Amino acid sequence: MKTGLVLVNFHNETETLGIAKQFAEYDFISDIVIVDNEATKKSRKVLNTGASKVKYICSDHNTGYSRANNAGIRYLESKGCEAYIISNSDIEITEDTVKELIDKLEASPEYGLLAPVLHDNNGKAIELRIVPLNYKRLFLRLLPGLDKDSFEKLGINNGITDQSMVSGSFFIARSSAMKASGYFDSNVFLYREEEILGKRMEKAGYKAGVVRDLHFIHLHDYAGMGVGAYYNQLRRESFSERYYFKRYMGANKCQMVYVTLMQMLFTLVVIGRNERHKIKEKLSNRCKNCYNECSVDCKCGTAKDC
Repeated sequence: MKTGLVLVNFHNETETLGIAKQFAEYDFISDIVIVDNEATKKSRKVLNTGASKVKYICSDHNTGYSRANNAGIRYLESKGCEAYIISNSDIEITEDTVKELIDKLEASPEYGLLAPVLHDNNGKAIELRIVPLNYKRLFLRLLPGLDKDSFEKLGINNGITDQSMVSGSFFIARSSAMKASGYFDSNVFLYREEEILGKRMEKAGYKAGVVRDLHFIHLHDYAGMGVGAYYNQLRRESFSERYYFKRYMGANKCQMVYVTLMQMLFTLVVIGRNERHKIKEKLSNRCKNCYNECSVDCKCGTAKDC
């Protein structure tokens, strides 16, 4: 199965080049395309290397995740790729994992999308969702963990757990399935692309799944984000969600009011949860007696309680 790689760069050329070089060493990856959104003089110089496997496409403005990936996909299709990997630059994955993922897709024609198990930047597996993005999940996600389930409780068929979507940070797509589903929805600038693509795949008669014995690490540090940055991210996610519910779930005006209300509550819950986590982390490094920084400002004369 001839397989290519799509990388979308946005002001992160060093990391993007590193992943491109890693995949260029794999014999089973035939072509790599880097789509450089809002390209700068520096990013053009760094990424437009002229390497034999790598095609460089740049845009002076940010076209968004969906349009940029669609541009890369169409280039790979022109090169005859039967499958393509969509990847962030901030990931860690082994060559064996990539090869096994390609082999699994080739052996499973009913699947249009497959992904390894997602691990966070601490190496912890992220539990899989049991509820797709619908009205029920909007409520369940207000309560931590209720929209997800442990791996042991989810079914496995030929090593794959079916999901309504796969993580957009790393997955492989079958070319024929992407054509049948209409690719990424170009109206979505950023966020919720995975749910929408999953819906399109389902309508086209293909499944999405997670290969349970494979994994990759997404190095993004959500816990380290400030309140302002986190709020802006959630705001952009909410905009894409409303589009999803209106366009793909056929939500009426009353349902859209419910969606908006659940989004507002979710934003408050997530920001509060994130701030509590930061406080807990900060206090864990303080002396239990004087509450000053351990081994720096501890006034107790001993660090035994730190």
